Amino acid sequence: MLLNSVTSKLDRGLCCIGAFLDLAKAFDTVSIPILLQKLENVGIRGTTLDWFTSYLTKRQQIVRIGNNHSDPLETNYGVPQGSTLGPTLFLLYINDISTSISPRHDAEIVCYADDTAILFSDKTWDSTYSKAVDGLSEMAEWLGKNLLTLNTTKTKYLSFHKTIASQPKTNLNIQIHTCDRSSLACQCDYIERATEIKYLDESHTPAPQAPSRSSAAAATIWGSQDVYVKKGSTISLTCSVNVHSSPPSSASVLWYHGSSVVDFDSPRGGISLETEKTEGGTTSKLLVTKAALTDSGNYTCVPNNAHPASVSVHVLNGEHPAAMQTSNRGVTSRLPPLSAALLTYLLSAFVCR
Repeated sequence: MLLNSVTSKLDRGLCCIGAFLDLAKAFDTVSIPILLQKLENVGIRGTTLDWFTSYLTKRQQIVRIGNNHSDPLETNYGVPQGSTLGPTLFLLYINDISTSISPRHDAEIVCYADDTAILFSDKTWDSTYSKAVDGLSEMAEWLGKNLLTLNTTKTKYLSFHKTIASQPKTNLNIQIHTCDRSSLACQCDYIERATEIKYLDESHTPAPQAPSRSSAAAATIWGSQDVYVKKGSTISLTCSVNVHSSPPSSASVLWYHGSSVVDFDSPRGGISLETEKTEGGTTSKLLVTKAALTDSGNYTCVPNNAHPASVSVHVLNGEHPAAMQTSNRGVTSRLPPLSAALLTYLLSAFVCR
């Protein structure tokens, strides 16, 4: 979900910032009275609510060191960790997090347990930063009301962009205001920009490192950067790589449609791939038959030993026949596939409603 959202925003030409929140001891600081009220708000009432009340209240905890035990102490905070209900109760506790940021900031909130990401987007980096500052400040206020604490040291943000040229010109830190902003001596915390983030707090096998590439090794997709085809016709893309891949195979050059690999096993069907060794390097040809409107989007040719290239394909429903273009060889674009940069760190996420 997060990956698809970022890809969609970039394909629409928007600037995009993703803030990845770190909540300090999130499960331990849940307020039981607030949680019980939220359970009632979502329709858990009567006997069922009484069960939860009995389960969550008058709980005691002790500390044991060797054979020594502390006196029992009743706690009004925290959901039982290690239990089946714990993560579900926490999700219910933050279920209204989507109301924490004003709609005018166009924020998209994605959650997986206590791992929360917020996307802000706009036409310019300045306006996107402004939305992020205002939106995150509102988020911090909502967290405070719910007795949750944002760990600003571990909270980071990423600026998503397709090319080096389209990245922000300055490396600005985003300030999260917990004051009324009227003071000239504002001491509110900043969050730093990162170059990569592991979204979910889980251990995953690192992605294999790409083979070393010469700076001169690059792919070129023949024709214009914008390819127009009629619905029902065949999308034909040819990618030339100026270095040899030995031996040439379909695995030596991969094709992506947005963040999805395009190959013979693609659920869509109707895919044809030809890869051959030429005098000047390697050539890969992609054919997508019976083009549908959903086949529109960014197509990226990714060699295993050279820089990738991308084009935008527009499938037309007959409304703009004059926009059809013929191929002219020689246009190169270095737009890396979004999935290659993001899939290592981003997983399918639960969307808070």
